[in-house]
This record gives sequence, structure tokens and C-alpha cells, in this order.
Amino acid sequence: MLSLVFVTTAALFMFMGKFKTGKTFNPLTFFVGFWCFWAIVSMTNPYQMFAVSNKTYLLVWVQVVCVSLGYLAVAKKNLSAKFDLSEVGSKILYSRTFAFLQLFVLTFLTFYYFKYKSLLSSMTSNDMRRIIFEKGLLFSSSAEYMFYYWVITAIIYASLVIAISSFALHGKKNLSLFLVLINCFMFGQVGQGRLVYFYMMVFLAVGLGLKRDIYKNSTFKIKPKKSWGVYLVLILAVIFIMNRTSARRMGVSMSFGDSIKVFFTTSVEQFIIYFTGPFRTLDYFIQSNLVNVTGHTFGRSVFAGIEEILTTLLIPIGGSQLQANMANTLMASFTSPAIHIGGGLSFNAFYTSVMNFYMDGGLPMLICLSFAYGIIMGMLYNFCMNNMNIFTFSLLVYTTYNMITSEMRWNYSAPATWVVVFVLILGHRLYVKRTVGSKGLYDYKSPSLLTKF
Repeated sequence: MLSLVFVTTAALFMFMGKFKTGKTFNPLTFFVGFWCFWAIVSMTNPYQMFAVSNKTYLLVWVQVVCVSLGYLAVAKKNLSAKFDLSEVGSKILYSRTFAFLQLFVLTFLTFYYFKYKSLLSSMTSNDMRRIIFEKGLLFSSSAEYMFYYWVITAIIYASLVIAISSFALHGKKNLSLFLVLINCFMFGQVGQGRLVYFYMMVFLAVGLGLKRDIYKNSTFKIKPKKSWGVYLVLILAVIFIMNRTSARRMGVSMSFGDSIKVFFTTSVEQFIIYFTGPFRTLDYFIQSNLVNVTGHTFGRSVFAGIEEILTTLLIPIGGSQLQANMANTLMASFTSPAIHIGGGLSFNAFYTSVMNFYMDGGLPMLICLSFAYGIIMGMLYNFCMNNMNIFTFSLLVYTTYNMITSEMRWNYSAPATWVVVFVLILGHRLYVKRTVGSKGLYDYKSPSLLTKF
């Protein structure tokens, strides 16, 4: 019965999103489709995982509905972009500043990579992930830890979404794209993480979807060339690297042929667990009434990333006590330890965005905050579609990604997410100020953005 509810919900809101915006691939399509699909898969209890209570699924459904209604309340159609993406998509990527920034990041990543490899030589494969989240081994101080996760991580993700967005639009390869991909690979090697590769694939998928609707029936004179072969090669390369990373985390080595076999066995299984596990951790949170232990956070869980930034800045003047009561600290008390989710599986960290919203005040705040989030995303969609350039396109791709992956976790709990959003908004403001005439159109006689950034 519940599966039918989610199927109906997905079909209804995807249709309404298309009707309201005139675009098939708008943020609501990705959001509703992803949430409802994995909720239905979760209901089959794959790999003998524990069944999730109806109450938890209903809370998930409430958030999906409220976000959708908020989005539909403000989203508009027939928006005409002021900017021709074919003219601006690659400019920032050809700048020397952007290339130097990638080399700067690569220098730090190389240092941490060799330090990480040196530490692993005296540790087991079980320590691969643990040491990147702790201070004292890989990161010698709190300041170094924050620099890595607030600055380096933010630069990597901001650069990645800009590079992939431009690549999705034009299919053009350049040195900056190569450097961004190298940095992502090195970033993944430090800790054997796979999430950055998932970022890459979702950014590309969302970018291609948005591109299709933007250029479809548009008045743009220059249409981007299709480069499906290039896109396919990138996706297959990412899958191969993810498989090899998975193998290393299991303590085994494999050839290219083994990688294909692993993809159709272990990787698919881990993929399904990765996206259905959060429903079980959320169920554990709800059924154990953990909010009664931590107390409601009244907005701090939704804005946990900003709270962490502000609290950290206040430490020199007595903010250390505030740090112990941060929403992120409270949530980490139960999200960090792994819990059993059935089938001999353990899971941690990913509790869906429902947990954050529920932490802020139970069902009433879940409804209100979800509706507000939908409104914000609808307004952002309108803004980006009316002020289209590489920065606003990247911002739309990035925030849509965060909307999709709210099925796993609320990314805005991390300071780096807010830094990326700030960088993209700032980039848009600087771009408009320096390349757009007073009438809101391109001033093609003005100096290139590359000489000014």
C-alpha cells in the first residue's frame, strides 16, 4: 500500500513540476524521483535488512510532499535566460587563476596523500576511513583539520561543479578540467573515499538534464554539440575507480576484468545498501526516541553548518562551551557509531534530512521547514533560470544535487557546503558586475573576465 502511495506521489509531483516550470528536468523531478524510487526499493528489505516502520516511511512522505508543495508554490515557467551559456561556459576554466588554484590544491593533496600512505603502512585496512575523521594522526591540529574540510574540500567541490557543469554544456576538454579531475582522484585517495566520484556522476547527470531543457526550443543561435561518447567514457572511468576503491577498502587487489565483475556483484549490492540504509538509520532514530535524549535544536540542525562556522569563530572568546552543544555535536553522538540494520550489515552517518528537520521540533517543524526549503529551492530555480551564466548554472546543479542526496543526509550540516554556495553566488555577482551591461545583456566589447579574476 505504501509503495503505491510513493509511486502516486512521484508521478503526481513530477507532472505538476513539468506543468509549473515547463521543464521536464527541473530540481523537483530529480528530488521526488530519487526519494520515491529508493523508498520503494527499501520496502522490499533487500539483502535481509530490517523492515522499516510505517511511521518512518510516512515521515519521509510528509517531507517529500511538503518540499514539493513549497517548490510548486513559487516555481514559474517560460522564464527566459538573459545569458547565452554558449558564450560563457568555458571562460572561467581557461583562466590562469583557476589553473593556479587547482595546482595550489594539488600541492596540499599530494602532501596529505603521502602522509596518509605512510600512516597506513603501520595500520590495517580497517583504519583507512577512521584516520581522516580524527585529529592527531593525519591532521595534527584542529586548525589543520578545519583547513582541510572547510577550505580544501570546498575548493574541490566548487571547482568540480563548475568544471562538470561546463563539460555537460559543451563537452569540451581542457587543462583545467584535467586538473580538477586529478584533484578529485587525489582527494578520493586520501581516505579511500568514494563520495567525490558520486558527486561527479550526479553533477554530470543533473547538468545534462538541465542543459536539455534550457536549449530545447530556445532562441539561442548557437547550440552545443552532443558529446555522448565523451560523457560515457568519463562515467565508465569513474565507475572503474569507484570499484577499485571499494576493493582496496576490502583489502583486495583486482585487474580491469575483475573490476567489471565486481561492478555487477559487490558494487551493485553496496550501491543498494548505500541508498536504502538511511531509511533504517532514520527508523532507529525515530523508534529509539533519540530526540528525547538530545533535545530539540529549533533550527540549529537545519543550519548546522553555519552554526559550526560561527561557534568555531567564537572559540577564542569563550565559544568552546557552545561547541559542546552544537547541533552537529549532538547528532554525532548517535550518527557516528555504526548500528546493525539487518543481514549482518552495519551502517552509520547517513540518517536522511528528515532527521535534521525532525530534530528541530518534531513533526510541526518537519512540515514547516520542509515547506520553506521547497520555497527556497523554487525561488532559486527562478533566479538561476532568469540570470543564467556558468556560476548560476553550477549553483543550480549543486543545490539540486544537495536536494537529491537529502535522501542520504542533509549536506548543509557541513560548513563546506555553505562555503561552496557562497563562492558560487560571489562568482555570479563578480561576473555580472564585470561582464554585463546596464541593460542586463552581455557587453561583448568589455575586457574578458579572465584578465580580471
